[in-house]
Amino acid sequence: MSQETEGTANQPILVSRGEVVRIGRLEIHGMMEKFGHESPMFSFLNIRKPNNSFVSTCIHLRIDGYGKTEEDAKNDMADNVCYFLSQNFSEFPQEEAWENITALEKPDIWANELWVAYHAMQNMRARQGKSDPVAELLSNLAQAKEQAEEWKRQAKDNAMVASIILSLVKAEEETERAGKLAEGPANVALHQVIRRTLEKARG
Repeated sequence: MSQETEGTANQPILVSRGEVVRIGRLEIHGMMEKFGHESPMFSFLNIRKPNNSFVSTCIHLRIDGYGKTEEDAKNDMADNVCYFLSQNFSEFPQEEAWENITALEKPDIWANELWVAYHAMQNMRARQGKSDPVAELLSNLAQAKEQAEEWKRQAKDNAMVASIILSLVKAEEETERAGKLAEGPANVALHQVIRRTLEKARG
């Protein structure tokens, strides 16, 4: 999962590779299931090169992705990050694997240039009254969690309704098969309730 923020054409933010057009955070799913722990979110930015192709760079890990479009470059970068993390945690003991990540995150001239551009984009967005991508991502994650819980509750409710309808269907079939619903007014009323319930459930 990633969250991005676009730049604007009238306020270009430039680095040595070209113009920064988007920043964001990349969250890698499935780390807990595969390696027993989560990875942090990684900051990245998308750069339009002079030839109008794109490079997406994960600042923390110094991992690039390339493409003719922003989306292609970002997806290539995300794939490369996933491959690196998979290889890193598969081939090295956990402590050494984390040391490898820490070593990559140490600042140098290139990383400093990227961070300056990243923060410039954040500040530009703030001046425009637009949300920070990290805060927006966390908000979206919280909303998604709430929605998932609501769907879970609805699924339980729907399961209960389905169970009730199934019971009514069986009851109606059994009652009609036994021929017990033709005579008294109470039985006739029950029969009508069952039929209305079934018709409503079946749409």
